Amino acid sequence: MTNTSTRTPRDTLAKYLALSVLLSAAALGQNQSFHGAPASAKTDKNTYRGQNSSMGKAAFDHSCAACHGAMGDGSGNIPSLASGAAQGASDGELFWYITQGDVNNGMPSWKSLPEEQRWEIVNYIRVLGASKPGSRGYRFLPTTRLPSASTRPRRGPRSPITVSRSPARLVK
Repeated sequence: MTNTSTRTPRDTLAKYLALSVLLSAAALGQNQSFHGAPASAKTDKNTYRGQNSSMGKAAFDHSCAACHGAMGDGSGNIPSLASGAAQGASDGELFWYITQGDVNNGMPSWKSLPEEQRWEIVNYIRVLGASKPGSRGYRFLPTTRLPSASTRPRRGPRSPITVSRSPARLVK
């Protein structure tokens, strides 16, 4: 048998070129920032992460829900915060975007809100995402400690429910 497939240096070069273009495109797709957030925003740490989200809900309801909806689902050209790109962004990127805004796309800057409140909104956006099926979830520290099985008071057997079988009396 003879080998009919001969590789020329040109074929090999073309394959490597195609592979490098594909890998470069994949790398660019993975390294894109959320709404142009700088690389430093991606690594910003949320010092309020995991804390009680009720304050974040109140801030979200006041500042965000009018456009994005109470559950952050968005509508029309207003994006969802409960799924999609917002849930794929880092906490730092969300914080940066909330702070800077994008007036050309209808997102106001919330620089006037205290820093803590903006981080609380980020936390609440994570809660919205965790409420969706298939989400990666988001854990919060409990605000009150739940009793364990060993510290719960023991309850005795419940008494059976009795139903009166006597006829109802009508009062005239």
